[in-house]
Amino acid sequence: MTSSLSDPHGRRHDPARLRPLRSGPRIAIVVPEAEGGELQGVGVRSAATPAGGFIVLHDLVPGRLDRPLDRTGWRVSATHRPEEAHLAIDGRPETRWGTGEAQRPGMAFTVDLGRLEEVGGLTLDARPLPGDLPRGLRLETSEDGERWEAVQLEWRGEAAWDGWTVRRLSGGGASYGFPPRRARLVRLSLSGAAEAHWWSIHELRLYAP
Repeated sequence: MTSSLSDPHGRRHDPARLRPLRSGPRIAIVVPEAEGGELQGVGVRSAATPAGGFIVLHDLVPGRLDRPLDRTGWRVSATHRPEEAHLAIDGRPETRWGTGEAQRPGMAFTVDLGRLEEVGGLTLDARPLPGDLPRGLRLETSEDGERWEAVQLEWRGEAAWDGWTVRRLSGGGASYGFPPRRARLVRLSLSGAAEAHWWSIHELRLYAP
């Protein structure tokens, strides 16, 4: 996280003033009417009440992933260091799979569930090395390995209000939800780059809707 934040008007915000978004009726956020859907992008559902050109978002319900799939029988592969791919699902956060080189578009990590499953979310843990979280993550699923479908990801991790906008809080982990689907294979790939960081996964989990 940066030492300070800026909004389009040049105002600076101290990250120490970030207010985590929690469930409950006592928290409300007022945003311009044109930005009324902003919280959806960080996986927070809310009730909305118009108020003279603004919208009051209240009764916040952050999204949560709480139904992890059983990883028994999973097989994993990767475009880089495939012999270490299994370290991303070994249940030991201190181990990791990593690309061994700087992130660049096209790097991929694939999970074969060994069976068709209903999936609707994923988490990537890189807490020991938060800089190794993926830049520009792309997700595709397939039932047969022949036909692949791109999936729209939505943030499901922690979020906070900084006085101007809603920010994602990763803490070295990334959580995403997506429209439920049946899949046997799940492929993650990069569309961005990070010259100073590998792409690493200490633990990967998929979730039922």
